[in-house]
Amino acid sequence: MRKIILTAGPSITKKEIYYVLNAVKNSWNYNAYSFTTKFAKKFSEYVGARYAITTSGGTWALHLAFLTIGLKKGDEVIVSDLCYFSPLDVLVAMGVKPVFADILENTWCIDPEDVKKKITNKTRAIMPVYMYGNLTETLKIKEIAQKYGLKVIDDSCPAVGSFYNNRHAGYFSDISCFSFQGAKMLTTGLGGMFITNNKKLFERALFLNHQGKKVPTFWQMEHGVCYDMSDLNAALGLAQLERVDELIKKKRTIFKWYYERLSDIDGLQMNYEQANVRSNKWMSSIVLSKYFGITRDKLREKLKKDGIDTRPFFFPASMFPMYTEAKTPISHKVGLNGINLPSGHNLSEEQIDYICRRVRKYL
Repeated sequence: MRKIILTAGPSITKKEIYYVLNAVKNSWNYNAYSFTTKFAKKFSEYVGARYAITTSGGTWALHLAFLTIGLKKGDEVIVSDLCYFSPLDVLVAMGVKPVFADILENTWCIDPEDVKKKITNKTRAIMPVYMYGNLTETLKIKEIAQKYGLKVIDDSCPAVGSFYNNRHAGYFSDISCFSFQGAKMLTTGLGGMFITNNKKLFERALFLNHQGKKVPTFWQMEHGVCYDMSDLNAALGLAQLERVDELIKKKRTIFKWYYERLSDIDGLQMNYEQANVRSNKWMSSIVLSKYFGITRDKLREKLKKDGIDTRPFFFPASMFPMYTEAKTPISHKVGLNGINLPSGHNLSEEQIDYICRRVRKYL
């Protein structure tokens, strides 16, 4: 029986094992937080940000960002309708209303023109989502935010190694948040990162993430949170970060193998890369932009029988019963017809060739 080809999977080498064992043995007492401190510093240098805070997850980095900019009950945040739903749960728990904007059909990221239409006197921020490593029209979003006095909080969770105008994802925004969950470009097992170039926002976030404490010891000034990353996770992340160029190169190579074998199929859309963008190609993906005689879900079923694991695109979040469905036709078209193909770091060209032959057969 053919071993199933999984959708995702990390690349773990002796370097990662050595760093984590080092943390297990030594990251205590006088050396406590040594890896988290170094990981935050090295990550901020890599993305070109002045400040970084390690967190226990990408969702919690986003929650910290929402708290930092002072969102309160009754406020609104404009978000891409095609997104993972965990930050929406956080907004709703805060009493903040997510307002859904449509996406661009080529990048699968938030449409700046639709963002303009969704702004009200309650809007406080815009949250673009960098779908599968693709990048939104960052400077257009920033221009809109500045015009209306809004903050930009990037959901950059899948975007480590993606660049816009030679600047790393998140550089142009007020705050950007990354995820290091096991399927991401680089992993800490579970974890995240909060970055900003704004000193006041950084100091506010640091204070809140220390549970609102100030001297004297155990004196709390405000309600806060504690989303600290452990040194064990940070040690793994640091080793991965030192290999980040290698990891991105492999992801882009995997996409190249797919593109060479599938891009000639009429009606099949693949990851798009603008002229001023270098995408990390985190997930190699296809969208059935015409009817092939087989639905997206039926195609996934057939591939699964052939030992090929896949992931559907995110559903448009406004379809969920907790929300009122938005008029976002592109999000619906892309979200209901998109597939993430196997994209793990350790895939071989032979495996990609096999996957593509099966996809071509069914389409």
